[in-house]
Amino acid sequence: MTTVTSRIGTQVLGWLAPSIYEALGIAQQGAVRLQISEVTPELLLLGVIIQGHDGVRRVLSELGIDWQTMRLQTAQIFDIPLDAEAESPFNDNFPLSEDAQDCIDQAIYFAVSMHAPLTLPEHLLLGTLRHHHTQPLLALLLPAERVIPAPVIESTGLDYTVAMDQFIHSRVREQTVISFGNGRSWQTLRGFERPTRLFTDITGEDAAKRSMQEAVDFLKRPGMARRREKNYLCGMLLVGNPRRNRTPLVKAVAGGAVVPLFTLSISALVRMLNDIAHDIMQLEDVDLSEDERALLAHGSVAQRGRRMITYIFNQARKASPCVLLLDDIDAINELSTEEERQQWLNQVLVEMDGRDYHPSMVVIAATQHPDGLDLALLHPARFEQRVVLEDSAFTQSRPCPSCKRTTRPGWKHCMYCGTFLVKVCPHCNVLLPEIDGVQFCFECGSPLK
Repeated sequence: MTTVTSRIGTQVLGWLAPSIYEALGIAQQGAVRLQISEVTPELLLLGVIIQGHDGVRRVLSELGIDWQTMRLQTAQIFDIPLDAEAESPFNDNFPLSEDAQDCIDQAIYFAVSMHAPLTLPEHLLLGTLRHHHTQPLLALLLPAERVIPAPVIESTGLDYTVAMDQFIHSRVREQTVISFGNGRSWQTLRGFERPTRLFTDITGEDAAKRSMQEAVDFLKRPGMARRREKNYLCGMLLVGNPRRNRTPLVKAVAGGAVVPLFTLSISALVRMLNDIAHDIMQLEDVDLSEDERALLAHGSVAQRGRRMITYIFNQARKASPCVLLLDDIDAINELSTEEERQQWLNQVLVEMDGRDYHPSMVVIAATQHPDGLDLALLHPARFEQRVVLEDSAFTQSRPCPSCKRTTRPGWKHCMYCGTFLVKVCPHCNVLLPEIDGVQFCFECGSPLK
């Protein structure tokens, strides 16, 4: 057996926040109480649940799990006091199992993927949840009503890890979601993630994938991909319906290049700032990060929007090489005044024309209405390369999944048996691309049947 210090290593310990030590201490206390000779993944999971860090509560909520119920269930089954954190100092000589070390390694990976400066208890939670040893414990702790889809909770071994990874990536993202109309509709304002999907996972859109492969090659080998004066930036205009393949293809660019993806929804930003300006919404009611709240706390719609655009570009530059998606860029035209539209547009142009001093970055502007864009955006070295998506749900002949007869392009229903041919998320009604093995909607994270 190895101890915590020798197994983790002093350098890795520097990546762990003090709150991680508290969770480890609770896990050690549980091992002593249960007469187990080393800390296991199951004990790590119990430790972070009993600890109740704010980040752990948030992540459990995003996964659809009530932390308080799970915590009470944990205390009752294992006879662990709810105030265990006050009685559990960290002992760096207590043995740590190989599987528990794997969980900590995964926690560090989640922290890096989420752009966090330190590994926190919520990252340790994710690292333990995906380990197949915690699957029986999770099934025991969850309430009778289904809160995690059956394909996840009923899987075992590697199948469980793969299914849980998909579930985590579909629900847990660093993002800001804005609710409009008393919560009846919502949009993602800003997001950060490290996608793992590739072009090969997406059926159809062959022409678009060939065009966007240049962006992948550029991120991997920027010096060889382009011989231009501005050789750090690759701009693309992605034209297509927002409810089809735009998002998966952009994620596949980041996944193929193994780089992070930053997203800023221009339409959500315009809508939110317009609602705030007309007292339809209060900034205090929006769940923003501290940085975002400081950026948007004062000023006109034009000033706030420009600051947010600068902020997302700065974040992307710091993490370069990366992909930055400006979603619904045509929404700039929905601003109330010409002055506001011009200032937002100018800020985008300023950021695109910035000095060549950082690693490579791909900036993709997505739109459904390219004809309404200002011509300045289409200038060389900005978004001059246009990728147009076809609606692959209506352009391919394929066999009906029910009667197996060949259907024709454009059919929404099979004319022979009436089967609905377009794949739609039953929860948010997004048209879904054909991606092998996907069990959750890429838009809302809901399970797919």
